[in-house]
Amino acid sequence: MNFFFFFFFIFEIPVRDEHFDGIYNLGVHEHFTGSENTKIFAEFRRVLKPNGKLVLFWPPKYGLSVMFLSSLHFLLNEILRRKIRLHPDEISLISSKKQVENLLKDCGFKLIKFYFGPKDLFTYCVVVARKTTKK
Repeated sequence: MNFFFFFFFIFEIPVRDEHFDGIYNLGVHEHFTGSENTKIFAEFRRVLKPNGKLVLFWPPKYGLSVMFLSSLHFLLNEILRRKIRLHPDEISLISSKKQVENLLKDCGFKLIKFYFGPKDLFTYCVVVARKTTKK
């Protein structure tokens, strides 16, 4: 239920301005276009209190889960000739820390921490950002 709620209201979160101290999500932004993510971050900025934080788990192009699923899709669809999609298209995978830093800066956030490593088996980039006072 929460997953549906989040996707359904992600562009217009039904709360007053500066309502939350923080926002957390896992594996969401890769399914949206760049312009959609910009709108989502604008909405996050609206509902976050001053100095509010974002914690995002966002898969990179070079993540193990991305490579595994891409290989599995190739096997199922190209070799075995099945028409199987195991998840929605991932159209905005992270390509670099700088990419994320620039996107966040353009949307009124400051990157605090960026992690990609063995703690989660090289699956996600962990992005922590703070709402800035100026956009």
